[in-house]
Amino acid sequence: MKLRSFLDSQSGFRYIIERLSLSSSYSRQVLMDTPFTSTVKDIKAEYENLITFYRQFVEKGKFHFTIHGIKDKLSLVRDIRGSVLRLERGVTLDDVELFELKSLALISEDINHIFKETGLNVEYLNLCDLSSVLKILDPEGHRISSFYVYESYSVELSQIRKEIKSAEIFNEELHYKASLIEENVRKELCNKLMADVKNIRDSLSALANLDIIIAKSLQIKELNLTFPEISKKELSFIGLFN
Repeated sequence: MKLRSFLDSQSGFRYIIERLSLSSSYSRQVLMDTPFTSTVKDIKAEYENLITFYRQFVEKGKFHFTIHGIKDKLSLVRDIRGSVLRLERGVTLDDVELFELKSLALISEDINHIFKETGLNVEYLNLCDLSSVLKILDPEGHRISSFYVYESYSVELSQIRKEIKSAEIFNEELHYKASLIEENVRKELCNKLMADVKNIRDSLSALANLDIIIAKSLQIKELNLTFPEISKKELSFIGLFN
């Protein structure tokens, strides 16, 4: 059963969920579609990661600006699961979809860099390395969040574009040739990106989960919440309110 099924319960659950300071609508969608954890092992694992992150980055407030810098990056994450699926199926993506993949790679790389600067171990967050994706979609290393079929992808395309620019009148044949080469370049890029499909999908998931764990950690501090102790036999609740 998914989390969204319990939003209308009378337990105040909706209040807690709606107060989570998530950075993107994509992260909220992932949260809503999260199955309820029901085994002791899985519950403990979830709490261990949350406790670790909270104590590392939120509890003492030392990394306040770091966290908000990461949240700014996470706010740029979009739901591109459809594009990833199309790529996996061998469909040649258009410029917008390739731009979205490049943006994801830039966001992932920036967040990894921010965490690296803290010097803390964050392996439990399962963040991915999308540097290979960035090399494919940003061959000139400009690190600009836009996509263009660069002339460096094709010598022939570079030559034709020069001819188009130097032509005094619109040359339909040259433009047609350029469009064919550009489409072929996109196809080649997608073929190369196929090797990174799993990594791209995992990164998209990891960034949403990072957004969720940050929001939970900030809420713990804001509401002065405590971590429960998980019993293997039975659970007891003391001092509950609302």
